Amino acid sequence: ARGGQLAQPKPPPLPSQPQYRPIVQPKPPAASSSSAADQVDAQLARARAAALGGAAAPVSQTEVERMAVGLPPGWSVKVSKSTGKAYYVSPSNQTTWARPQAATAPP
Repeated sequence: ARGGQLAQPKPPPLPSQPQYRPIVQPKPPAASSSSAADQVDAQLARARAAALGGAAAPVSQTEVERMAVGLPPGWSVKVSKSTGKAYYVSPSNQTTWARPQAATAPP
């Protein structure tokens, strides 16, 4: 060492870069062999959950059409653009999340 300074040891060499392999995404499970009736039941269950305020997937047009069956005269079903949930509109344009009950005729 010159001038009273100690020689600095060389740092160890950096480790080699690890070898990265691409991530392979798993394949989605094969579609189940459920019947058409099971699929309709699942769609209706999602629509009911959405109508009742549950967290469900957005309601499809087919589900809206099914939900409209049996409504009191003048009522309609719409889908909220912000939540994807179905709601009901009265003839006087009042809205509700709850499905209206058809009025029953007096005995």
